[in-house]
Amino acid sequence: MPVGGSALFSGFRVLGLYSGHVPHALRYHQKHREFYVVTAVGRSFHTYNVNRLGIVAVSNSLPDDISCMAADRMLVFAAAGRDISAFARNKEARKLYLKNTVLII
Repeated sequence: MPVGGSALFSGFRVLGLYSGHVPHALRYHQKHREFYVVTAVGRSFHTYNVNRLGIVAVSNSLPDDISCMAADRMLVFAAAGRDISAFARNKEARKLYLKNTVLII
């Protein structure tokens, strides 16, 4: 056993270093047959391949810090301030403005 402790979870260290308090989102890419984890890092988000835990892409920056994330088969949704942005291929595709709207969930 290494002197510094177990190396069992050493590959996951990168997620712990860069991810914050915002819960991550998990996506499955049918064509590649791989899972990806999307995690918020300040005003942008990083996409990691789950099998190799390597960074795949970094999104464009948003005007505020990301406070919430979700994903579906095609898009990643990120809430920053009072706006919700949808990203396709880590580039902003659409933006939903919620300036004078109250959302009740």
